Amino acid sequence: MDYSWGASALARAHDFAVTMMLYVLYVCYAVGSIMSIISALIIYIKINNQEGQVMKNIMTLFGAILFMIGATIDLPAFFGYHI
Repeated sequence: MDYSWGASALARAHDFAVTMMLYVLYVCYAVGSIMSIISALIIYIKINNQEGQVMKNIMTLFGAILFMIGATIDLPAFFGYHI
């Protein structure tokens, strides 16, 4: 039996996973930046209207930013890829 075709198929699958991972990473950057802008505008409006729970929204935005930073580090590391 010749199993050499399996190695090339595995290499192509790895290349495909890494390529898709980079696209997912870029989409995460785009979605994270849009959500940060929207959240910052909501916080600004709440501060101007003197509404409550401004600190909660600020902490939520800070947590979301930390999550996006962590996710963009962990996603490539999961596949063993260093950007």
